Amino acid sequence: MKRLALVSLFFALPLFADFSSAELALRAQLGHQQTIPLLGFVRFASNIVHPKGVHDFQLAVFERGGMTSENAVALMRRETNGFSQIVHHRSKRESTLIYARPTAAGRMEVLILNSDQHETVLLRCDVDAAQFARDMRKHERLERLGR
Repeated sequence: MKRLALVSLFFALPLFADFSSAELALRAQLGHQQTIPLLGFVRFASNIVHPKGVHDFQLAVFERGGMTSENAVALMRRETNGFSQIVHHRSKRESTLIYARPTAAGRMEVLILNSDQHETVLLRCDVDAAQFARDMRKHERLERLGR
């Protein structure tokens, strides 16, 4: 019975191909990703509670940064089929790319890649489209969230 519950939980937390392929490409380029304790529990809780309209998320953190903006753009173009680029911000020390695509039932999938000299972070969120649009209009919230 416990095995059935574990298998059900595994399939209840879907894996998304675009995130997985981008994560594998980053792993090939940057090495192993950092392990985050209890991230699976937090992901499971977000599937139940939906904080700020987030229905699910995946996160990969690589302690080794140093991706150039051009490498990041090439990686995201290659690995994000069907996504539209929303934001491309780069500075001397940091590059941020945000891609999105609509999914069923008024939700959208958002992929965010942030890379600086010290670490690279890949995030995928399944969010309510209306909540995301409201937050995009109030960009100071997104800036706070990014810090």
